[in-house]
Order: sequence, then C-alpha cells, then structure tokens
Amino acid sequence: MPPRPDGTCAIRGYLSRALLSEQSGGAAFVEVLGGKGTLSLGVDGTAFLELQVGSRDAMSSGDKVATLGGFVALASRGRENDAELFVYAAPWISFGGVFFPAPDSKLVVTAAKGDRVTVAPGPGPDPEVPNGTEVWGFTLADGGATLEVPCQEVTLEADLRARRGQRPPQLSVAPGTKEQTMWIAQDDSIPILAAPGRAPGGFLDASGSPTPVSVLERQGALARIRYGQVAGWVPEKVLYPTLQEANKQLKRPVAFGMIGLLGPGEPSWGSAQGPGGRAVSCRQAVPIVVDQSASGASSPPRYAVGSIPAGATFHVAEAAGGLAPLVLEGTLVVPVGEARLAVRSSDLDARCTSTEEQGDVFAAPVLEEGEGSDWLGPERGKSIWDTDDSVPGSRSIGEP
Repeated sequence: MPPRPDGTCAIRGYLSRALLSEQSGGAAFVEVLGGKGTLSLGVDGTAFLELQVGSRDAMSSGDKVATLGGFVALASRGRENDAELFVYAAPWISFGGVFFPAPDSKLVVTAAKGDRVTVAPGPGPDPEVPNGTEVWGFTLADGGATLEVPCQEVTLEADLRARRGQRPPQLSVAPGTKEQTMWIAQDDSIPILAAPGRAPGGFLDASGSPTPVSVLERQGALARIRYGQVAGWVPEKVLYPTLQEANKQLKRPVAFGMIGLLGPGEPSWGSAQGPGGRAVSCRQAVPIVVDQSASGASSPPRYAVGSIPAGATFHVAEAAGGLAPLVLEGTLVVPVGEARLAVRSSDLDARCTSTEEQGDVFAAPVLEEGEGSDWLGPERGKSIWDTDDSVPGSRSIGEP
C-alpha cells in the first residue's frame, strides 16, 4: 500500500465511488464502488484514502472485507468532477455566521494542519463567481469564505439523518414571533449580518427579480430573515409584503420563465398571444406541453413540462394543429425563444368548459402574512407540475 502523507488529519465515512492512484496527481489504477474510507490529509496538500471495500450492509454485519489504499484528488471550488472527493459537515457549522450548509451540502478542503482542516463551500450554480455558494444569488464576504474546524466535524458522506429534528437558532423563528413571508428586492446587493452591528457575512443579489424570504424576527430597522440555508439580519426597508410592491422597487416588470432563465422578458408568441383569450376550467388535471414547431423543425418533439390542476382557471388562444396555446400575457410565465406552452385540443374538448371565473392560475400570487413560500399553484403547497397524466407522443424533460 502506498505510504500515507505526513502531518495528517483523518476524515472518515462511507463512499459510493472513489478512484485511487499510486502517486499523488497520478493516473488512477482502480475504481472502487463502495467502501468505508479514512481520508488522510497532508500539510503538503496530498490526500490518501484507505478503503474497506464492501457494501454498507457488509460493514455493519462484520463480514470480512478487503482493504485498498491510494491517493485521491480533492475537489476544488473552480470545478466539479465526479472523480474528486468532497467532504460534508457533520454538525451545524456556519460561514460568516450567515451560511449554514445542509447535511448534503458539498464542501471542499483548502488546507489541513494537525487535527484541523480548512473548508469552503462547494461549487455554486456558477463556479466562476468568487465566494459563491449553492444558494443562488448569495455570495460570502471575503472574511467568511473559508472556515477552520476540527477534523472530526467533517465527514466523507452526506448523512441526512445526523441532524434530523435539529435546527440552529439562527435558522429558527424567534420565540413568541410568527414567521412571515415577504419579498426582498433592491437594485444593489443586500448585506446580510450575523448579528446587528456586525460586518456583513455575505451579500444577496435580488436585483434580477424579487426573492421570497422568511422573516423570523425584527429589531429596530433590521429584520432577521431565512433564505434557504442563509440566515441573518437585513435592513427592514428592503422587504415588501407583496410581489407587486417589490417589483415597483425594481422599476420594471419581472417575469419567471417556466422554460429557461428567470428574469425580465416579453412573451414571443406573435399573433397567437392575443389579449385575454378564452377562460376555461377543467374537471381533471390537464398536462402542459411545450411546442417547438415554430423553430422550423420538421417533426419537433413536444415535451410534457407540467400540468394545470383540476378546477383552476386559465386562458387559451385559438387551437391549431391539435394544440391550444396558453395565453400568458401579463402573467409570471414567459416562454423563451420559439417555445410555446400549450394544452392538447383533445384534452380541452374532453375535460374542460368555458368559465366566467376571474383570475388565472399563472398570475402572480399575493402571499399574506404568515403564509409559506411553497406556492406553485392554486392549492397551497401543491405544485402545478404534479400530475398522474401522461401526454401521448410526448416525453418528460430529462427523458431520452
């Protein structure tokens, strides 16, 4: 077995995959698909993994297991490769006092010395963003971008059961306070403080579109919010009770694209996008398809991308080619490029009737005080994507 590096910090856990090399930085000689590992980190940046090879059941039952060892590549913030190893936080830790990685949040090792290791958040949505995190739009301040912790506080596996029922007070509503959903928006980055009077631990960019957050506590001109795994204090003035008021702050309409990017935009529906359309309501859920026929393809695929729940009101334009385009002007749904969202004419004929009901399932919801931010349809907590229907001749996103 190759020699372990000197001056090591040992990190343990069960791995589902590892590539071992005879030399640090060398070509892999074996791929191991499952085993209990001990990762030894050297002060020179080398990483050596010793694996007891076998399934988790074999480990727990005490069966005989083989052992393999070799050097491995650690993940870095600038890239993500499935041959590289990440680590995970065992207890709750925080970066800058405002970012609290979940049990399955990837961390990268930046240094090790003695019995302590320095870690940083794994690659975010854009690995090129300095100090970025997995929380979209949130970046850490320079002083909180890394964290030194005891080696035993990080592990090789994401154990979702380790913190079950636990939540640090920073992510929890203050005693005697009712949690409230509000919208945060400002044209500049919003500083997030671990405590009033402290330097910012990170910054949230809500200039592209207003962001729903949970307000956990208020103190003077500040409010403590939670946004995913981010929690901290922000100025009360950047919070708005409704999406409409938050949009006014940004001085432009903002639309959420169902297909593609989030952000401001206009529908590209041409003549099919007449104002108003026909209001309909259906006895059963109706699948939504995305039609790419305007792209010029001879036989464009029609992907099933969601559904409209039974009883919801929506608007359609005149049907053509077996599809009735959804009229989305003035809603929060903006098809991108040549894509059109539609429902099948046969579904309309079999399941739906015209209605005088006001409103539209795709209109911007107005969250009242105390309501959660898990809206995605007319039924609170139920997604408009939920459906048992399949669309003949179509396939779901991600299917070959």
